[in-house]
Amino acid sequence: MTRRLGHLAVALLAGSALWGCAAQPTINTDATQRSHDGLYAIDNSIVDQAWVRGDLDLSGYNKIKLESSGIQYRPTKAGANSRMAARRGETDFPVQQENRDRLLQIVAEAFTQELAKAERFQLTDETGSDVLIVRGQLLDVVSHVPPETPGRGDVYLDEIGAATLAIEIIDSESNTVLLRAVDRRAAESHGMPIPSNTATNWSEVRRLAQFWARLLRQRLDGLAEALSLSESAI
Repeated sequence: MTRRLGHLAVALLAGSALWGCAAQPTINTDATQRSHDGLYAIDNSIVDQAWVRGDLDLSGYNKIKLESSGIQYRPTKAGANSRMAARRGETDFPVQQENRDRLLQIVAEAFTQELAKAERFQLTDETGSDVLIVRGQLLDVVSHVPPETPGRGDVYLDEIGAATLAIEIIDSESNTVLLRAVDRRAAESHGMPIPSNTATNWSEVRRLAQFWARLLRQRLDGLAEALSLSESAI
């Protein structure tokens, strides 16, 4: 691996001082650990899993085009009988359509607003030789919020749900994936359980979306320093 690749991988996926990582990320050059499309695995990444191209060079890019691959929801056994499932002590519940629409809107707004603050990159709706596509998808989304029932008392939850974020950074002309990151997080109360109601639940969802968006923007902003380091090391 080149010095350029090492610096860029650190800039995109590290952040030990900021996020409390115990070890710096390293590129796993074991051929058996490469992805189906030839990406190298990153060990000790801030996210759960990450892969990067061996010839990664982002020096020619200065724009970002956001794309969404949508949201996939975990199939739950509760279904139409979710109230009975809650009484049985089950913890996974379906997400209603109106809430699915709102979740999609919250995530889109968080990434658009946060990436608009990027120092190195500008948002665009076009493709081109200087444009990176940032394509995101939420997977295995599940709600832990039981349905409202008549006479139900207060409900306190440690987490209101969970989701896996998959992000791909792609060359917009060739459609080649340059970097892929996957991270699963819960929308949680960070300490003691919080009352489950519409306001608190959506607040936690918004907080999680903003965390992911801010992390991506900070990693992308780190490219400026990484690129200067790699140029001076060549």
